[in-house]
Amino acid sequence: IIPIWSLFKPYEFFREIWNAVEYDKENPESWKKLSAPKCLKIWWACFIISNILGRAIFRLEKKADTVEEIINLNHICLLNEFIDIAKNLALIMLIAGIMTRQMAYMKKLAEESAADTQQQNI
Repeated sequence: IIPIWSLFKPYEFFREIWNAVEYDKENPESWKKLSAPKCLKIWWACFIISNILGRAIFRLEKKADTVEEIINLNHICLLNEFIDIAKNLALIMLIAGIMTRQMAYMKKLAEESAADTQQQNI
């Protein structure tokens, strides 16, 4: 069950972290229905493709005997590296977006708390 979870749980975790900032006191479950950002979808697609290519490379390394097979294996390795770069860039964008959203949410909470404190003092 762990290998199956590793395919979709990272996507769910990041989507929940991204959307949890949209918490609404009147409708606490509303954030669970929000869609995922594009950078998460790109990261997850690259994550899956990279894992598939990594397994293929691992299997092909044992069978590569001729120069042509080794060249083809190197092409697959290069493709996997480009996908890893895209995956890491999408992950950086995703984490930066999460940080920005959480900082904005913390600022909003601080402003609401200050307004409540000010209202209580009046």
